[in-house]
Amino acid sequence: RLQARQLANLLWAVAALYAHHKPVLGALSVQAASRAEDHVVEMVPQELAATAWALAVLRCSSGAEGGCTRWGKLDTLLENEVQNRLLEGDDHGFHPRELCNVLWACAAKRSSNMPFMGAVAIRALDCLPEFTPQGQSSFAWSL
Repeated sequence: RLQARQLANLLWAVAALYAHHKPVLGALSVQAASRAEDHVVEMVPQELAATAWALAVLRCSSGAEGGCTRWGKLDTLLENEVQNRLLEGDDHGFHPRELCNVLWACAAKRSSNMPFMGAVAIRALDCLPEFTPQGQSSFAWSL
């Protein structure tokens, strides 16, 4: 049985290779996303960010627009988990890289969840001095 980290890594790898092997990896991505739904609360920030990135890449690679049902439930669970952790007042280990990856995923999939994006953007602004120049440009692009 795959754990949260393994599922996040699997989705990341599937997304990275998806454009080259759509028939096989499309089915695998749906299976992995379905299983990951039960593990979102266990994921650390790096795993949440990697999974959000993977879903955005899969959505872009498949040509699916914003409300793609294949990964929609996992998208919603990820957004809720990240937002809840950030709004609790404790960053829970969300560092610049994770914040940039989450914001990039939101921008790439054209997320319209403004409360979620606002929570991530506020945390990112709080730690902006810690961002690398690339992180700052990624942050600005995603807004």
